[in-house]
Amino acid sequence: CLIHFYKRSMKLCTTCREENIDYDKCVDNFLEEELVPHPDDLYLSDDAQRWCSGLICRECKEGVAIKLGDGKWEKVEVLLEDADTNLQGWVLARGVRDRWLQGILNNVVYYLNEPPDEKENETDYSLPGQDDQIWLCWDKGQAVGFCTLKICGNKVPGTFVDKYQMDIVDSVFIRKSHRRKGLGKALIKELIATYQSNLGFSSPMSKGMMRLVLDILSKNADKQDNFWLCSDSGGEGERKNIWLMAQTMKI
Repeated sequence: CLIHFYKRSMKLCTTCREENIDYDKCVDNFLEEELVPHPDDLYLSDDAQRWCSGLICRECKEGVAIKLGDGKWEKVEVLLEDADTNLQGWVLARGVRDRWLQGILNNVVYYLNEPPDEKENETDYSLPGQDDQIWLCWDKGQAVGFCTLKICGNKVPGTFVDKYQMDIVDSVFIRKSHRRKGLGKALIKELIATYQSNLGFSSPMSKGMMRLVLDILSKNADKQDNFWLCSDSGGEGERKNIWLMAQTMKI
């Protein structure tokens, strides 16, 4: 399990920034923790999953490397690279590796390195279920963000018969280095084109995402009845219209 007391230091780190660092020779400079599920075990139950060890720098508290199946440490930034440098924008996960990269972005980059801001109503994310849909955001072959969705008609975990009543955006993350570049707006436009009926957003919703959605709805009046803030399945009594909320509460 990840531990909440890991907080980022504001000083410039001198421990983990070496380009050709040999982690095995300086392992005492790092904390070793299980950070992400093994890529071969993503579809297994939680109890059956093996987890990959990661290194957390003792100085800056960032997750910097993950141990691969061959026992070697690999930098997080290198793992997030794809051989196809033409990968650009939001792309549906192409297989197990992309789902694993989402886990790295979520558990290491978002949770440890660029942690959620409570003042912006940002929260930690659980890893997606095997039936959830995953989009990755790419910049020249580097994974820089993700979006996960609960799909309409799929069973709600922990229930016997409940099913999601609409497609629900469950989590969104874009790296700080790539914010304010239109990637969030591009995601919403992609989702509108892909999921042309009702579209839900899991509660709570960050202030940044709320601002973005309301800006898009203000320019797309035909979609104002179709965007919902959802809890659980998004069924009756578990959803609120986002545009109406904004008008009522003057968000």
